[in-house]
Amino acid sequence: MLFFILAGFAAPHTTEYDTDFDGYTIPAGSLILANIFAMHHDKDYWGDPEVFRIDRWIGTNGEFLLHDEHFMPFSMGKFLCQLNNNAMSYIFVELLVKFEVLLLIE
Repeated sequence: MLFFILAGFAAPHTTEYDTDFDGYTIPAGSLILANIFAMHHDKDYWGDPEVFRIDRWIGTNGEFLLHDEHFMPFSMGKFLCQLNNNAMSYIFVELLVKFEVLLLIE
């Protein structure tokens, strides 16, 4: 879990046309700010967002688990980091190098 982020919000976006979302009408030209901090700390989705659990990110077969709507460390929309996948792989490798990872067998 990304506990600390430099900016709590994504880069500003504007709506191009009137948009209905979740029962609300958002007029064209409205400024939209995605609250990345809230996404990363949503207790309804993560349960215990303040706790790092590797099983959130690596499945039982060793595959990476994606949380596209709840984890956006590189912003979103046209400002999304173009190296998102490479950056996530790099971060994961750095974690493996810096920490000892043990398999817990119950």
